[in-house]
Amino acid sequence: MLEERASQQEKAASKRPMKRPALTKRATMKKVKIQTKLDAYNSRLEAVEKDTASLRSANATITKQTDTLQVEARRNKASMNDNTEEIIKLKERMALMEDRARRSNLRLVFLEEGAGSDNPIAFLQRLLLVWLPALAARGTIEMEMAH
Repeated sequence: MLEERASQQEKAASKRPMKRPALTKRATMKKVKIQTKLDAYNSRLEAVEKDTASLRSANATITKQTDTLQVEARRNKASMNDNTEEIIKLKERMALMEDRARRSNLRLVFLEEGAGSDNPIAFLQRLLLVWLPALAARGTIEMEMAH
């Protein structure tokens, strides 16, 4: 019985018109379309991979430059701190020198303003001998103007 059925199906199949070439042609066309799309996707993927590699390379370069700049900034900061310390020392030294230069100045309190204004050095030399008799034994007192 099974054999009869199989032979009947074979006869029926042989009576049907063959649609296989049309199906294969359509399947082949679909396959070609799919393959074309896959090729396009592959080429796009390759382009994306190249761009990604380029971006990675650029990122590595930028990272190296950033690291170099950070090291240089640290050195500059240390140098600036050293320079700041040196400036402070120099300011202190300048202030000390200015203070020492002021020590040569003489301010006489209780002396009338304008006294001896025509020749202040001669005026002071004369008065110092009167005020400090011990200086008279030495002779003349040397004086110079500070300013």
